[in-house]
Amino acid sequence: MSHAIRVNITLDEKIIAALKPIHNRSRFIAEAIKEKMKRQNHEQAQRDLSEAYTQSCLEDAECAADWDVTAGDGF
Repeated sequence: MSHAIRVNITLDEKIIAALKPIHNRSRFIAEAIKEKMKRQNHEQAQRDLSEAYTQSCLEDAECAADWDVTAGDGF
């Protein structure tokens, strides 16, 4: 089980004004941070998958080129 740690942060006045009506600001901010981190992790995973797919396509093209020499062998 995790426990909360008090931190001191600096926020823009407009953000503070928007947070005033929120009953539990700490929970609200923590949830917003978790959502942002989840979104960033998802975006990084998408970039990683895209990079892996591109690399796989390049390797497939190289492999296919290696087999092109057999095209005229009657197989």
